[in-house]
Amino acid sequence: ATGSPQLGKELELEFETADRIDLLVSFIKNSGLNLIYPALTRFSERGGKLRIITTTYMGASDPTAIEKLSKLPGTQVKVSYDTRSSRLHAKAYFIHRDSGLSCAYIGSANLSRPAITDGLEWTVKLPVAELPHLFRRCEAEFESYWESPDFHLHEEGDLEKFAKASKAERQHGQPTATNLTLYELRPRPYQ
Repeated sequence: ATGSPQLGKELELEFETADRIDLLVSFIKNSGLNLIYPALTRFSERGGKLRIITTTYMGASDPTAIEKLSKLPGTQVKVSYDTRSSRLHAKAYFIHRDSGLSCAYIGSANLSRPAITDGLEWTVKLPVAELPHLFRRCEAEFESYWESPDFHLHEEGDLEKFAKASKAERQHGQPTATNLTLYELRPRPYQ
C-alpha cells in the first residue's frame, strides 16, 4: 500500500511508460489535475490513449477540469449525470503497458490536490504480474462502466451541460427553506 503523499508523484512516473491509461474517479478538481497534467500532456503527445470515467455526483468536479482533459489528444471522458440511481464513488488509476507490466492504484483518492498529495487517503497498488486475477477483475469492472449507457461521452460543447448538472447537484444537497408559522404562546392559569 502506498500513502497518498506519494500518489501524485507515483502516477506521474507511471504515466511516463504507459501505453494506455484508464481513470475512474468520482471527483476531478483543477487542483489535482494541475499536478499531473504535464505528465498527461507528455503521455498524450507520444500517442497514449486516455479514458476517464467521472460523475457530477455532489457537484464536486470542476467543469473546467473535465473540459481540459477532454481536449487532450487521444482522450475520451465519460460522465454519469444520473446520480440518483448510480452514485459512482470509486477511485482507480489503471496504467496499461503493452509489455504486460500493467498496474492499478485502487483506493480512496479522488483527483484533487489534497487527495494525491497530503490527504489521509489509502491507496493500494495492484501489479498485474503479482495479482493478475484481482487486476483483471478491477479492469473488467472499469470496462463494464465504460460500456454502460449510464455514462455519456463528454464532447465539445458539453461544458455548459456539465456545469449545469454540477450546480443542480450542489443545490440538491442544500437544505430547503422551511416556512415557519409564528404564534404567541402564553400559559393559562389552568395549565
